[in-house]
Amino acid sequence: MPKIKALDMKFLDEVFQMESGYVLDFSDRTMASFFSDELNVDIYDPKYAVNGTSKAKRLRCFLQMVDAQTAVRTLDALWTYRAAIRTSSGKTEQVFNAHGRLLALTDLLQGKGAQPTSALFGQAPVPIYDQRALQHLKGDLLRVSTLAPHERGYAFEAFLSKRLQRLRSQGSRGVSQSGRANRREFRAGR
Repeated sequence: MPKIKALDMKFLDEVFQMESGYVLDFSDRTMASFFSDELNVDIYDPKYAVNGTSKAKRLRCFLQMVDAQTAVRTLDALWTYRAAIRTSSGKTEQVFNAHGRLLALTDLLQGKGAQPTSALFGQAPVPIYDQRALQHLKGDLLRVSTLAPHERGYAFEAFLSKRLQRLRSQGSRGVSQSGRANRREFRAGR
């Protein structure tokens, strides 16, 4: 797991405006969407709420739990988003040498800094979308869309029945896990 020191986390708090519990200008919905689209991660997974449910606490927990590569990708994506906000609003940089300090931190997380890399590797997060399954699902739907209207209706019904049957077969999981598992199965198109 990345070992982000308290001083570095304070820097991240300042750069990503997390002192008040928020992260940049994200709402709950836009933060979930950002992490899903940019990183293929469910930031609202309960395991990232160990220290609390605010966006800032989730992000801090996430950065401490994931592997170094994912932490670096996350920081890079957040920096790009932050830069877009600043550019569109015309705001000047308020944090001294922010980009240079962020690059130094990401280098450190990747083992290019002074710390040994043995302590920097944790677990990669579980992807919320299976890209191969999504491509397969998309292909199936595109094939259905090329059929004549009457045939398309029957083919679409068969397509949905197949997906629902797979979701029902997942029903043996625990109650708290099944809803999340079923959403992931549906998103993955299994």
